[in-house]
Amino acid sequence: MNISKQSVHQRIERNHQDLEIEAQLLWLIHQIREDHPTMGVRDLFYKIRPESMGRDRFEAFCKENSLMSLKKVFRPRTTDNTGVIRFDNLLIDLQINRVDQVWQSDITYFELNNRFYYLTLSLMLILDELLGITCRII
Repeated sequence: MNISKQSVHQRIERNHQDLEIEAQLLWLIHQIREDHPTMGVRDLFYKIRPESMGRDRFEAFCKENSLMSLKKVFRPRTTDNTGVIRFDNLLIDLQINRVDQVWQSDITYFELNNRFYYLTLSLMLILDELLGITCRII
């Protein structure tokens, strides 16, 4: 191999400097995370702006050191039982024999194109078919 002693020592010195810079960077990231525990890695990069590495290398460095923050995914809760008054089932012994005697309805949410819509469905039990739908953006 045609590698000079100078080249080997320069490489060792560069590795040593890189390790020092990474140790300082880790310390700085931990200091920032104490005040901002959910700050994302990309925001950290733009706040610190390390001269020794670019954005992608910084993100890879943070991933190697388990510094990535988990994104909280918004999932709408479509069921809320707090404050709901429970009623007895009045349909158990009821004979349904005419129109408009019994109505059933439900409320739900659905997502379409990153927007959530509030949907109510109403059903007349004697017909077993959907009579009306209301949809509203929330």
